[in-house]
This record gives sequence, structure tokens and C-alpha cells, in this order.
Amino acid sequence: MLEGAFGLKIIGAMMSGYARFKPQRFMRDWRIISRSGLEDFYLLQMFAGASAMIDFAGTRLSVSRGDVYLFDFGRVFSSNYSAGSTYSLLLQRDRVEKAMNGRKLHGTLLKAGLPQTQLLADVITGIANLTPVTTDTNTLDVEEAVISLLALALHYSALKEDDPSLVPVLRMRVLDFIDKNLAEPCLDIQMLLSRFKVSRAHLYRMFETEGGIMRVIREKRLHAAYQQLLRNPATPLPHLVEHWGFAGSDQFQRSFRHYFDMTPNEVRHERTKLIVEDGRVRDIQSYLAGFTTVQ
Repeated sequence: MLEGAFGLKIIGAMMSGYARFKPQRFMRDWRIISRSGLEDFYLLQMFAGASAMIDFAGTRLSVSRGDVYLFDFGRVFSSNYSAGSTYSLLLQRDRVEKAMNGRKLHGTLLKAGLPQTQLLADVITGIANLTPVTTDTNTLDVEEAVISLLALALHYSALKEDDPSLVPVLRMRVLDFIDKNLAEPCLDIQMLLSRFKVSRAHLYRMFETEGGIMRVIREKRLHAAYQQLLRNPATPLPHLVEHWGFAGSDQFQRSFRHYFDMTPNEVRHERTKLIVEDGRVRDIQSYLAGFTTVQ
């Protein structure tokens, strides 16, 4: 069980949280994501503890006191924390990624001691002391300021450290094209080769770390089907299969279960246990207890 204290403040559409805890193991899997209602947000978090190890689907990060990092709440991760505390902000994913020209930030880490890290840490902890506001205008102003500072900090870090994860312009154009044409049955390698006038080998190299371009398309389609189920759990299975370009129901369900470790019906069931709905938080203790254990 979770041992410690937890506080949550709603500032319009933005949430600010504080947690104090003993050594804990956290696990956020697809089942928890399905019931959270937070799958469209990034968690910007400052760690005030001794140490933590965080696994982002195979990528491991070592986190220390004063570090700032980002979780995509629509993605899985697990972590082992020593005793300590965290200050957190929930920011809308689409607004964050727009400010970063589409760059995906799940697992981004800014180390303590850097000026840009200290700036973000001060902002995160400072907002925890703000009086809650509910008007859209005030909320958008605060969130816009935080996102602008985040984008500046990440851009500065990339320039100073030659961040290898910066996405080249062509890669960004390819991903944008895929996103806009994801439901097109004819979206495949040949379509991309014709559209961008590049060789098959060059296209593969651009997405080699993800397992190739067709794997990228398949996983994007699975995520799109998953998001549609979250938005509308009553969506019929045949509609998902046809709309997102899968060969058939059996192939779709096998791929879905292999990737999410859940069936579409299980996603529908978990969605009935929402912890955050229409900006309202329900039963946060049970929610946290579902994916935390004392080390």
C-alpha cells in the first residue's frame, strides 16, 4: 500500500500535485491508463528524494534529487523510488508537443544543477502554492507560460548537449503525414516513398530504432484504436478494424492484446472505473493503491 501523503490542486484544466512517500514501487500499465482519464496529459515532475530508477518500456533512467522529468500519461512506465517527495504538473499533451514541433517527450530527463532544470523546478513547486483558479482565461495563461518555459528549457538542453533524440525535419514531415493519413487503407511504404522521394533504405534508417516504418504505422493505428475505445467504449469492434486499416478482427485482436496486454473488451470494462472525468477527481486513494507497493 502507499505510505505517505498526497495533495492535488485543480487549476482549471491543469492539475498540480504533491506527494511524500516511503520507498515505493510504482507501476503504470495499460489497464491503469484505461481507467485514469489522464491519457491526454504529460506529467512534469520534480523529484525531491535520494534516488529512483524509472523504466520507460525498456529505457531506464536514473533519477536523483532535484531532477525534472516527463512522463506521457498515455504510455506505460514503472519505477522504484527511495523515500522522498515529488511536485508535479499535468499538462495537455497536444499543447506541449505543439510547442516542441511534435517531438515526443516520454522519458525526457533534465538533471539537477543545470540552470534550465532549476527554472522548471522553481515553476513546478511555485505553482503548488498558487491559489486554485477555475476560469479558462487564467488557466490558459498559467499553462501557456509553463509550456513555453518547458520548451525553452528542452531546446536549450538540446543545443548544449547535442541531444541525439532531436527529430530531423524530414522525419517530422513523415510522421505528420502518417498521422494525417492513418485511416487510409493505402498508407504503406510505397505511398511514403512516392510522397517523399526517398529510398527504401533511407526510410528504414530513419525509423530503425522503432523497428521500421511499418511497425511505426501499425503501432500508431493500435494507439488510435485504443484512444477511440477510451473516448467511446461502445465503438463496435468491426468499426475499429475497418476504420484503422486492419486485415480482420482476429488479426486486430491478436495485435491489440500483444501490444496492450488487454483485449478491447477489457479496455471497455476498465474505462468504467475512471478516476478523473470532466475535470473531477474521484477516489484517488483507491486509484493510487492499485499501482503502488511498499518496497
